[in-house]
Amino acid sequence: MSAAPLRIGMVGYGYWGPNIVRNLARLASAELVALCDASEKNRARFEAAYPGVTRDVPPKTVVMGVPARAVRSVPDEELLENQ
Repeated sequence: MSAAPLRIGMVGYGYWGPNIVRNLARLASAELVALCDASEKNRARFEAAYPGVTRDVPPKTVVMGVPARAVRSVPDEELLENQ
């Protein structure tokens, strides 16, 4: 019996986001389920490339595709499990 794929939501689809998303989409063990980006242009590019993506993301399953300076201090309760 194979495990269910890890459902992942992506934050950021700017410079590195498309590369990260492309690699996640190729993994059989992962399912890309949502994107969050402040730019309407980036969201439109993402939706055109991945039209089947939903908006239902479980907590603590997000890949950050933004510069480190954008996520400086993250409270302990917001960190991913096992990290």
